[in-house]
Amino acid sequence: LFAPVAARLHRGEPLANLGNFIDDPIQLDNPGWSSLSGNAWNATIMLVDRYGNLITALPGSEVDAKRIHGTLHGQPCGSLVTTFSSLPPGQPGLVVGGFGTVEVIVNQESAERRFHAQPGDRVLFSEGGWWGET
Repeated sequence: LFAPVAARLHRGEPLANLGNFIDDPIQLDNPGWSSLSGNAWNATIMLVDRYGNLITALPGSEVDAKRIHGTLHGQPCGSLVTTFSSLPPGQPGLVVGGFGTVEVIVNQESAERRFHAQPGDRVLFSEGGWWGET
């Protein structure tokens, strides 16, 4: 999206030619995530990428350097790791992805298929034990 727009602007094309002006933008009330307590969060899956990774709305800055775990559809979906290769093949986990948000992943597999998940589904994250554990 950005490269074609940048190229057209570089060639001197007027900004007005690149699309329609929006004079009534919609502000979304819900950012797609909420803090449930000091160490738990609820986040919406916003997007599934072409590899089946589940991109949530939870900012990585909320969980930075915390030992968090996720639960999706009542199933544990892993803990926060720094890279896909930190997980054995087929193991689910959580990473802070390219959008800067927490993603549910499965190393060398599709998290979308593993968890039968889609945009709009909610993921529960908690620090320490699995969701619901003390």
